[in-house]
Amino acid sequence: MFQDLRFVLLLVSSQVGIALMLMAVTTRRPYAKN
Repeated sequence: MFQDLRFVLLLVSSQVGIALMLMAVTTRRPYAKN
C-alpha cells in the first residue's frame, strides 16, 4: 500500500512540476508564440 502511495505521489509531483514549468515558460515569454 505504501509503495502505491509513493508511486502516486511521484506521478502527481512530476505532473505538477511539468505543469509549473510550462506555466512559467508561457507567463515569462507570452510573445514567443506570436
